[in-house]
Amino acid sequence: MRRIAVLGALLGALVLATACEEGATRCGPDVSPSGDVPGDVAADPGDPGDQGFDAPGDPGADIPANVDVAVVPERLDLGKVRLGCLGGSGALCVVNRGPAVAVDFDLSACDPQFRLKSADPLVTLPAGGEACVRVAFAAAVAGDATCTIRVTAGDPAVTLAEIPVTARGVDGDWRTDTFQMVSGQAIDLLFVVDDSPSMCAHAGRVLDAFDAFAGDGAIWKADFHVGVAGMGGDRPGTLRAATAGTRPWLARGDDPTLLRTMADLGCAGSSDGAEAGFDAIRRALSHPGLTVTDQPCEADADCCGGTEDCPYLCADGLCGGPNAGFLREDAQLEIVVVSDGDDHSDGEVGPFTDFLRSLKGYYNANMMHLNAVVSPGPEPCTVGELAAAEVGARWAEAATQTGGMQGSICDDPLALFRDIGQACFTPRVQYFLTALAEPATIAVQVGEAACLEHWRYDAPSNSVIFDHQDPADPCSTPPEGVTIEVRYRSLCLTA
Repeated sequence: MRRIAVLGALLGALVLATACEEGATRCGPDVSPSGDVPGDVAADPGDPGDQGFDAPGDPGADIPANVDVAVVPERLDLGKVRLGCLGGSGALCVVNRGPAVAVDFDLSACDPQFRLKSADPLVTLPAGGEACVRVAFAAAVAGDATCTIRVTAGDPAVTLAEIPVTARGVDGDWRTDTFQMVSGQAIDLLFVVDDSPSMCAHAGRVLDAFDAFAGDGAIWKADFHVGVAGMGGDRPGTLRAATAGTRPWLARGDDPTLLRTMADLGCAGSSDGAEAGFDAIRRALSHPGLTVTDQPCEADADCCGGTEDCPYLCADGLCGGPNAGFLREDAQLEIVVVSDGDDHSDGEVGPFTDFLRSLKGYYNANMMHLNAVVSPGPEPCTVGELAAAEVGARWAEAATQTGGMQGSICDDPLALFRDIGQACFTPRVQYFLTALAEPATIAVQVGEAACLEHWRYDAPSNSVIFDHQDPADPCSTPPEGVTIEVRYRSLCLTA
């Protein structure tokens, strides 16, 4: 009754790479080869840009309670663009978690080289709805350019966020991207656990699975962030700290036995049949959950003027969201849902998975998966005489749409936990270029070897992929520590 996809098929092409050019380390932006997005709303969310999540100030502190809109990402980097050309565009997405509302994207404070690729900067979101607009950069002057997009909602309008956007105009059409081959992956692993009453019957087995996962010493040698959040309670989606006042996730070097304490959420967080897991994940991975402000503090009461509904906590002397620092720009994001029921959030599955893709960029699909340990159907699974409360149809659909794995809550959840953990040993095979490339001009060098084969250029993702068929051939399987150079002529889009 369990369908767990083969790890190699799902995670064999992890897309983590550090791209370096002219001494600056950065990951390349997502780009659309056509440069076009039909209509006012982007069909596919794009570049998350630099996921630093450092917000200048706190633009959302005074938002009325009836306006609940998440804005992602919190900054965009459109990279380097040839003079006279239009660069690849990045997407700015909003997800409505409250009643219907109109959202406006204001570029009046932007350098005129930035443009919104939509007929109208105003979008109307139904309850549970999502929309994205694309921002592009037409390079007219050499050098760095900046833009601050003010996102407002409601009537009268209130500011949801002020999104910084950066780009750089460059002269010349040839470029070289340099990468360093590093074994293993950086992985941000978010467990989202059903905390409704029916989960009490499964709690012991689930906690045992967390214990066994934490006991796998090989996994904990990797560069992990591991956090656990519930679906209900006062702050759904908030990562649970093992001890009050401590960082609410585990990393390499931490005591792995603390994972059981973090995962022991109880079963009084939400009602059976009302588990809003989609919404909990949105809250965990968007503003204000991930936001760091520049407001100094000594205690939680110093944030938001001490109001009871303040979304921020005091950490390291600054006010910020409870999950700030968990999600890293260059890390694989794996979400693992554990539930004996289905999701009951507002909205359809498609907009939710689009939101997840926007976190890493649509073309970086392999950098994010939602994995589901639920009742797979078509009938609720059973453990002895115990039946799972509900088939997790929406969870299964979300896992399928994101290329994630699926396991059964009635089997051993540890099997899927371990499969995901083993992703840290998967060698990197895909390297994203920092500008759109003319395919015929691409030349690849691994160390001292000029590589004429064993790699291919993937145009939709604008990346070079090594085939890894021959471990002894550096052009097939680049060894750890080697420098990879990709030289190419950049494309020039005009529309």
